[in-house]
Amino acid sequence: MVRNRQKRSEAIKRSADSTTEDSHTGENQRRGPIGWSAQEGVPGPVTTDPLTTDPLTTAVREQIALGRLLPLGGPGDALWITESTAVAVLRRACAQLPGVRLGAVEVTLVPGADDADDAPEDRAGAPPSALPHVPVRVAAGFEAGAGEPLPLAAERLREVLWQAADTLVGLAVAAVDLHVTGLLEDDGAEPGATAAPGDAATTTGAAPRLTPEAVPESIRPLAVAALAVPGVTGLTRRLAGFGTGLRLREGVRDGAAQPDAAPDEGVRGRSQVQVQIAVQPGLAPLQVAREVVTAVTAAAPAEAGPVTVSVVVTDA
Repeated sequence: MVRNRQKRSEAIKRSADSTTEDSHTGENQRRGPIGWSAQEGVPGPVTTDPLTTDPLTTAVREQIALGRLLPLGGPGDALWITESTAVAVLRRACAQLPGVRLGAVEVTLVPGADDADDAPEDRAGAPPSALPHVPVRVAAGFEAGAGEPLPLAAERLREVLWQAADTLVGLAVAAVDLHVTGLLEDDGAEPGATAAPGDAATTTGAAPRLTPEAVPESIRPLAVAALAVPGVTGLTRRLAGFGTGLRLREGVRDGAAQPDAAPDEGVRGRSQVQVQIAVQPGLAPLQVAREVVTAVTAAAPAEAGPVTVSVVVTDA
């Protein structure tokens, strides 16, 4: 029995290698290869030492657990989503896919995409380390049963991941690369998408929701407007430096304007609103975030002048 399983594993590995060679042309090149990998090449899990009570260490670990700040929508959208949240949405989409089990997932920029000199990116209001609005690459490991040809199982998984990243999250996807990490013990195993070690989605829990009373009174109307948008389940403060999760920066009053700028230049009178939100699971974060921008812009005080609103989705 052991020898038969070893032979089957070797046969599937040869199939994977063959598919990888063919992936340099046609549709496989556009969507990415299928590979066989014992280690998926993603960062290890963020572990917590129960003996560590240093607040700074805890804060750093929490920020790392969020993963990258991925671009939502296109260059005209000042919207981002944490990698851990995006991965959680992808994982739910794959949870009922039969014959495969999703492993660790990583979302990165397409190599070289952020090096383009003409990348159309408006960075106004972008949080520190936020990725530019260019296409992303989804890389994932998975286990599959031996009862189905590996390329077919991989293609089914790739289609679900691609559609989920595009429509359920709002990412501009350029490639989905898959790596086989093992065989399912039972070829007829029930669908499952258990989170794997190193997956951004495994290292974060639900963030506490903030009420309008938790923000300064001067910007409370902005919080009320954001919370009134259908699909927003609360304000959050996961990202370091955002304070209450809602911040208004007025260009003239806080000295952010360029000292030698002419009075009639737009930059001197432009204010920036940065807000973190949690979105109801099952709703598209991109659509909800766009509605938050519209609502908060309309609620901004007239004395703030022109307003740029940026949104980060930290839970969905």
